[in-house]
Amino acid sequence: MDSEPGTHPVGQPRRNTRGRGRGRAVEVAQGILQVIVAICEATRFRNQARDTVMEFGQGGTFTLNAQHIDQHNNWANISRAFLIAVVAGAVVLAAPIEVGGLVLATTVAVSQILMTAYHANVNSRGRQLTSSEDTTLYVEAEGFGDYPTFQAAVDVAPSDGIQRILLLAKGTYYETIVVPASKRNLLIKGNTGNAADVVITAERAHGMTNPATGAPYGTEGSAVLTVKAPGVTVSNVTIQNTFDPAKHPEIDAFSTQAVALAAEGDRQTFTQVRIISTQDTVLVKSPDPTAQNRQYFVGSYIEGDIDFIFGNATAVFDRCNIARATGSAVRCWRRTPTTGRSTGS
Repeated sequence: MDSEPGTHPVGQPRRNTRGRGRGRAVEVAQGILQVIVAICEATRFRNQARDTVMEFGQGGTFTLNAQHIDQHNNWANISRAFLIAVVAGAVVLAAPIEVGGLVLATTVAVSQILMTAYHANVNSRGRQLTSSEDTTLYVEAEGFGDYPTFQAAVDVAPSDGIQRILLLAKGTYYETIVVPASKRNLLIKGNTGNAADVVITAERAHGMTNPATGAPYGTEGSAVLTVKAPGVTVSNVTIQNTFDPAKHPEIDAFSTQAVALAAEGDRQTFTQVRIISTQDTVLVKSPDPTAQNRQYFVGSYIEGDIDFIFGNATAVFDRCNIARATGSAVRCWRRTPTTGRSTGS
């Protein structure tokens, strides 16, 4: 939508000596708001589309249910009330609208919930917006978020050092993730506040073959989540390496390291997370002895059996639950064993 030079691209009037700027700006603003409604109207099918994919994926037949009908009606009611208020130039709706337990009475409240539902983060000219909502990259395990995978969201996050929030919806993410050193100050968090609801998981071990190279993954390469960037915070998620040595007799006893988290950057924080594996669950690493990385784990749960917190970084574990993997004995080594002659206890 084009506007005259007398208005900003988003319809806010500049001072105009010809006296025509305000009227034109109001028209442009109303048009933009109606476009927002039209776009957001389409998002009411988001949950239905997700349910459809899940049903077909399980070989079932999709059935429109009462919940889907309610979702459609909610969006129709909220959109209709919003348009009536905008056309009338009102800031208060004729009657409050209730959607999902929220009572909305003003056009500002309605516009905020519509934009939140759409997860819009660019304007009509492709420029990033600056509100807190628009610095959020939203991911769903089924692929219905702003980005199809967790890694895809990491890849598109700018490398400008401005904090971006990677918000993970409830679900299980079958991925291995690498946050490169350039993605500084990311906040990665589960959106339910319960780490058990958001699970990032994969099965890898030192001795397993990396199909991309034909060589073993190695200990560091077995990590489910590798965080190299400084200033990163991870909260309210579970990071789990599901490798089970008993199910892989082809891998010898000295190649069963299975890292869940490789923390390899400075000033990293892990809060209210669950980190689960067997051997070598958490790697805290500095690239060399002169570049000391610092990592802070708080209020978290860490589970493993053999040498499952290791590395050369400065790591603090504050009010964390360090637990033995079920059915195993905890074993600690003076050095990570590379031969059968190492001494453990």
